[in-house]
Amino acid sequence: MLLTKLYYFRSAAKFENLTKAAKELKISQPTLTKTIRLLETEIGVPLFKRFGNKIALNDKGKIFQGRCCQIIDSWEEAKREISETNDIAPINISLQVASSYFTELLERIETCQVPSALNFTQNKQDEKAEIVLSSIPTVLPLYDSQVVLEEECLLAVPKYLYDKELFDSPLSLTALENIPMISLTKEYELRQSMDDYFIKHVKKARISYEVDNPSLYRDMINRGMGIALVPRKTWKLQDNEVQLVSLEQPLKRILYIRTLKNQRDNRIIQKIRESMIQFFQELDAT
Repeated sequence: MLLTKLYYFRSAAKFENLTKAAKELKISQPTLTKTIRLLETEIGVPLFKRFGNKIALNDKGKIFQGRCCQIIDSWEEAKREISETNDIAPINISLQVASSYFTELLERIETCQVPSALNFTQNKQDEKAEIVLSSIPTVLPLYDSQVVLEEECLLAVPKYLYDKELFDSPLSLTALENIPMISLTKEYELRQSMDDYFIKHVKKARISYEVDNPSLYRDMINRGMGIALVPRKTWKLQDNEVQLVSLEQPLKRILYIRTLKNQRDNRIIQKIRESMIQFFQELDAT
């Protein structure tokens, strides 16, 4: 059983409210709900009583809560004891792209069982990072760079707005110019790619909403609150809520994994790098 699921359960049990627990964990509520369901499936029994959006621990959940806290406390105590005698420097991993698969990616990295602490940053530049995941093709002299995934960005249209005549696939650039859209704010690489695309082909995008949180952005799309550009592979969307439309001039997003050149002989970093590459190869094959 992965520790991630136990941390998620502990937070949900503490609040007995999925919205508050997801906020504490800094994940989306659908991701938390799915993880709790997977945990209950592994155990073989439900752990919560459910009342619409509210939850409450059942008798088995209360028993499991005690054991769960013991396991997490033991794990964290073990990490503290090791860190006091561990001279291995932490490894910094910078995830500069947004994806709904990051929980699964972190779980894959966790299986490497590296002896170093792992420090993650997301959606911001980190000059200390030994490993960087990015969609910007900038050549960085200190890093080795490798393409791990190439995907097309599609227009996600709420089903209730979708009209075959208006959103004929592939969608013409002329039609795209007149569509009000929701978007991430400008510090995100996906927004930067979108802006570059519009400057090149359509002059300027019509932005109706700007969102500074990728999870909220995905939720707004899934709830049919607006039209948006989304990556085909790395973003999970609810097919029953949105219609994906290809563009006349495709917008491609390429993901790169970069590792510091002076760490080529670091077996721990190379092990993490290989696990990340394998993860995206499997995602690309689905």
